[in-house]
Amino acid sequence: MFITYKEYSKMLYLEPKGPSCTDCHGIDGGISQKIKYVSHNNKRIPTIETMEIKPINNMKYRDFERKMKSRLTFMPFYNLTDGEIKALYSYLTRHSKNKK
Repeated sequence: MFITYKEYSKMLYLEPKGPSCTDCHGIDGGISQKIKYVSHNNKRIPTIETMEIKPINNMKYRDFERKMKSRLTFMPFYNLTDGEIKALYSYLTRHSKNKK
């Protein structure tokens, strides 16, 4: 049995190749929260309490794609294909439009 594109994009967001996107961004990508830094071996390391995590369901596609491909963010690097990034973006923007 095959899944639809809509089901596929939802699966990528809820159950990615690593930690779930929902852990920081919420079920629809609209969560905003702050996480704090801790010191470890003379380095500042962010924890899940003070760094500002902004909603991702209202980003422009280019910005979203750049963040997803960057290894220079706090977010885990998933090494997603262009198709997977587009599917995630589709899921997030679909949820954003449904809330309005």
